[in-house]
Amino acid sequence: MRTSAADKAELTLFSRRDCSLCDELQAQLETWDAGRGLFKLTVVDIETDPALSARYGLRIPLLVYGDTELCAGRFRADLLESLNLPARHIR
Repeated sequence: MRTSAADKAELTLFSRRDCSLCDELQAQLETWDAGRGLFKLTVVDIETDPALSARYGLRIPLLVYGDTELCAGRFRADLLESLNLPARHIR
């Protein structure tokens, strides 16, 4: 069952272009969410903003939910599963 757009968790992936770790984390996240539609993902290239580049530097990929850092460097399904995501039907 898919959730409506208003019920989806908004996740942000801070990344940079040509980053294989970033691409891998995004692919793993999309695979984890396949068929559930629990989140809306916004991908932000930190190189397009000097402040973001200075803030995150080498700490990418970094997946955040609001102000909460979830995954840095590698995908962590356990952290996503521990969230109180809308329409909680994760497993």
